[in-house]
Amino acid sequence: KAVPRNLPPEVISLTMVNAAFTEIREAAFAHIPSLQFLLLNSNKFTLIGDNAFTGLPHLQYLFIENNDIQALSKGAFRGLKSLTHLSLANNNLRSLPRDLFKPLDILSDLDLRGNALVCDCKLKWLVEWLEGTNTSVPAVACSSPAPLEGQRLRDLPLRDFHCVTTDFAVHQVLPFQAVSAEPYTYASDLVRGVGAARGRQLRRPQMGLRGAPPARLRPHPPRLRPCTVSPSWRRSSSSWWWPQLFGGSSIHRWDTAADKFIKLQDIDPHKTRK
Repeated sequence: KAVPRNLPPEVISLTMVNAAFTEIREAAFAHIPSLQFLLLNSNKFTLIGDNAFTGLPHLQYLFIENNDIQALSKGAFRGLKSLTHLSLANNNLRSLPRDLFKPLDILSDLDLRGNALVCDCKLKWLVEWLEGTNTSVPAVACSSPAPLEGQRLRDLPLRDFHCVTTDFAVHQVLPFQAVSAEPYTYASDLVRGVGAARGRQLRRPQMGLRGAPPARLRPHPPRLRPCTVSPSWRRSSSSWWWPQLFGGSSIHRWDTAADKFIKLQDIDPHKTRK
């Protein structure tokens, strides 16, 4: 059962309690854009997906309590620039997606009490956020793991989280629609070749580490057509093979002294075998 579509567009306050709604679809309330107050307590929601509240630029109060919400999408609250009060109390939330509250620029009050939060590495971001936010958040306790059961989330030292993050940080943006990339180790250095439809670049990156200096992009052989790249190496030199759809394939070598790629040879596909 979904939110009814026959509500008048000028409504500014809406309360739906025990309405037996099972889902909040994308832009579920966009047809009533003047909403400022929305209460959705004691329904049967189990999931709130991305862009669920898109189209509500004036919404200030959102209460979704006493449901059975087990998961929230990262973009669930996207577009709620005017939201000041949010309550997700007494649901079945065990974790929250990273940066869930980032779109809420002026959020002043947040209630997460009554959820069985698992205080593991997936929730470390929330501990960090609580340390730096001005939002008022009533004390919420961990339900697990056992050593942390009953402890307040805000009191957890960040040093107690021994996490290996797999989050990617943007290191560099390439102005190409599509690329192929292949990393390899050469001369005790990590090198990545990036091939694109109208360019070729070879760089020595820091593997996306936060705070890493910009990688140096090396020039590519001119006028190469769409292709992929594949590295190979022999002793102290490295070579790059550029197979192309049209115009022939070739092998290039990076010349350190000349600081550029030098073509070694063309490849005749008729004389190539697996």
